Amino acid sequence: MATLPQLLEDDIQQLDEALSELLKQSDATTALVIDQGGFLITHYGDARKFDLTTIAALASGAYMANQTI
Repeated sequence: MATLPQLLEDDIQQLDEALSELLKQSDATTALVIDQGGFLITHYGDARKFDLTTIAALASGAYMANQTI
């Protein structure tokens, strides 16, 4: 069974800074960091229109399906 990684508040802050920079350099409105199990670790940007938990689970499923091909 998948478990959440052990991250400190400083780790999340560094991830948020990297995601902020990514959004500045792209046309994206939201950026997510998820693990292979589909757990949403953090996100940055305007996520009001999205169900982030569902997106994370779908992205994880797509990743795992591609790994098995």
